Amino acid sequence: MWHTDKLRVAAVEPMLSLARDIEAYPASPDDSVFFILTSGSTGMPKCVEHSHRSVLANVKGTVAANGFTQEDVSLDWMPLDHIGGIVMFHLVNVYTGCEQVRARTDDFIAQPLRWLDWMDRYRATKTWAPNFAFAMINDYEKDISSGSWDLSAMTCMINGAEAVVPKTIHRFFTLAGSARLKGRRH
Repeated sequence: MWHTDKLRVAAVEPMLSLARDIEAYPASPDDSVFFILTSGSTGMPKCVEHSHRSVLANVKGTVAANGFTQEDVSLDWMPLDHIGGIVMFHLVNVYTGCEQVRARTDDFIAQPLRWLDWMDRYRATKTWAPNFAFAMINDYEKDISSGSWDLSAMTCMINGAEAVVPKTIHRFFTLAGSARLKGRRH
């Protein structure tokens, strides 16, 4: 999905036998793990500090609240510099060890129905997006009603990271029902 020949994947196992050339930093739970900017959807963007403790609490809480497991197939197109992209999905997926499908944000923005294509193609069981994404999909009502997506594998869709508009999400699930979308809806 990244359409590049520059993406390289390396196995970790061969590196385990190599001698360390530096010592790992002995981080404590309250040390900063990263700083991330808010989107500014409710005002001026803010730089928010996240500690190891807060990130792990969020990850564990998300897994427990949603019943995520290693058997899930996770689909995410939000960038990893977004709190939802990095914590709510990528790190949750690393924690559970599930399969991750990462798509480019620009590919979704250019053609929002790709999100449904990806859910169908990869048999995704969980995904998430801010409310604006559901509104963008709603603009394709005719395409959705004539589409042939099978979203029956999807068990959890999360709408978050900005204000949720009930009318938008209700319309989305009404339209997507023709694609056999079922399961929990957050």
